Amino acid sequence: MDVCREHDLKQSEVESWMETFMKAGERGLKAKSDDESAVHEKEVKELRARVGELVLELDAREKWQALNGRDETAF
Repeated sequence: MDVCREHDLKQSEVESWMETFMKAGERGLKAKSDDESAVHEKEVKELRARVGELVLELDAREKWQALNGRDETAF
């Protein structure tokens, strides 16, 4: 397919998209996009929560070190 070469796509990938569209129409393609967005949003939320946990842990260690007069490089 000329379109595949022009856009550096695999023919099987384009054929898969066409088949998906033909089976489910526009809603079928949009549903996948929405699903991917939901997965991405969930991942971002989990990563932000983990960053928050790590910041709290770091703050706690720094406070503990300050209270005990320890050098920060001891960890």
